[in-house]
Amino acid sequence: MTVGKGAFAIVPNAVDPSNFNPNAFNLLTYTRPERESPLLFFQDRPAGGHSRIEDILSAGSARSFTAPASVASTSTVTSGWAPAAAALAQVTTGGQRGAVVPFLEAVYPMAVMFNTATGAWTSAQAEAAVATVDRTSVFRALESVSGQEAAGLVVESPNQLADAVARISARAGTALIASSTSPACHVMKLLDTQNPLPAPAEVYSATVASSVDHRLVVMPFVGLKAGQREICCDGILVDGEVAFCAFSEKKRVDPDPPYRDRRITTLDVVDGAMSDQLNGVTVQVLGKLGVKLAVFHVEYSLTAQGPLLSDLMTRPGGGLIPEMVKARHNIDLRAAHVYASFSMRDDLLRIAKEAKDTGEGVAIASCYGVKAGSAQDASISDFVDALGKNKAVLAYDVVGEFSSSVVGNPDFRASLAVVDKNADAALRLLDSIVNAHGLD
Repeated sequence: MTVGKGAFAIVPNAVDPSNFNPNAFNLLTYTRPERESPLLFFQDRPAGGHSRIEDILSAGSARSFTAPASVASTSTVTSGWAPAAAALAQVTTGGQRGAVVPFLEAVYPMAVMFNTATGAWTSAQAEAAVATVDRTSVFRALESVSGQEAAGLVVESPNQLADAVARISARAGTALIASSTSPACHVMKLLDTQNPLPAPAEVYSATVASSVDHRLVVMPFVGLKAGQREICCDGILVDGEVAFCAFSEKKRVDPDPPYRDRRITTLDVVDGAMSDQLNGVTVQVLGKLGVKLAVFHVEYSLTAQGPLLSDLMTRPGGGLIPEMVKARHNIDLRAAHVYASFSMRDDLLRIAKEAKDTGEGVAIASCYGVKAGSAQDASISDFVDALGKNKAVLAYDVVGEFSSSVVGNPDFRASLAVVDKNADAALRLLDSIVNAHGLD
């Protein structure tokens, strides 16, 4: 989807952003144990001087923002409820728009549609937000960064597809074609890059048929799924430079598309040359996107030809990555993200300088019931009780939903983070907890 001024037409009663609400509507989500992920509505700039998201909220800077029970779909939200809710909180006095970016992909498209519908976002802000989900602009910026030219190529025609596969052949023997530029894409295909692409028009047509935006992304098949290490970088950018960065490593991903992450651990030892190289690429790409103040999440595959960027978001990492970073480095990236959304440079820099390496090892998991429909309420309750009593468990989020099993998905799933003396010990502990309760 291309988002520009025309995007406001998705809702009939959308309001021109040039004459509506000078303050940003910041919609953020975050997860805490035994709670849903609420939408947080920031009508004004948050109070400065805080280092935790809880303290920012306690200072009265935001309120929980929930759709009424009658709202059952995104289309209903955008056609009536969102604009009306925004109008109730209209601010007519001065104020500066903040750059609005949701914490997680899960809150998109509600956040994007809500903000564009009410006029709380300018076209540029909408494009910046979509760039954290639709990675087209990221891949195009990578084309001009040394060593990253073939990290991901946006394809909009059969001829471009054949050319992209040929370009990627120098980096990998297999190319991964994603049917959308969204990281939530589920439809992916693998192609052999060492042989001419057979019938590119047919391959393109068949793949783009499941694309929501009629574009494809062609990437080298690299990373953990291809037997290579994958490193995550979560940090804070101030004045276009990395002010803080935490490194972690993926330990397990799904064997099949969409290759969801299952286990991630902190890195006990970080090679200085590697960190400089990864941060250098991050700075270049964000700079080309015009980003100067941000919390970022970047992922790299360590290939034989050097690190290759595979994902970039201008928000904290998903799931319990912020919990992992906070336990290891004493930094709350969710609080930093709020300040970054309002371009509060001094608070962002202050939080970055508060980093302190605790030396502890942390492991996080995304796990699921082995078979859909097999979980019983009692087993879910027992699991929650066990997590709550285990002092090594930093955070958890457990969900048991019949609605998931109806469509064939596991109805028992959880995210959890544990701490131990080092990363390997934390991973062993985490696996023992998960396996003991019948999760994968």
